Amino acid sequence: MQKIKIAICDDSKEIRDITKKYLEEYGNGNDVEFDIAEYASGKELEKNWGSGCRILFLDIDLSEDDG
Repeated sequence: MQKIKIAICDDSKEIRDITKKYLEEYGNGNDVEFDIAEYASGKELEKNWGSGCRILFLDIDLSEDDG
């Protein structure tokens, strides 16, 4: 099974949860596993950004810093 590292950065927990749910549903139906990291702010993302992340879902209207 293929594993893809993904980051989701959004200040809305609801949006992060929805995005994660859609990714997991897609993965289950397509034999793909996602390693998903969630970040609530741009600062948190910058501080914890790891190498190997292949896809980033970035909110363009963050409360602290815009994406």
